[in-house]
Amino acid sequence: MLTNAAGQTLAFYNSRINADLTNEGLLIARSYSGINGQLTTTADSTLQVASASYYDSYLTVASGF
Repeated sequence: MLTNAAGQTLAFYNSRINADLTNEGLLIARSYSGINGQLTTTADSTLQVASASYYDSYLTVASGF
């Protein structure tokens, strides 16, 4: 189980998280990314799928949220 605590930022690029994740802060996914465990979010958390002018971004969530 991973936790991104309130007030913190977790950013990942072209990656997979193969664990359950609780997001209480800012979660930024770039490029082709995925969360293969259960995703739990809080009311004050932010989930951002960010791209740039030279690439698209996609986030696949296997379970939850």
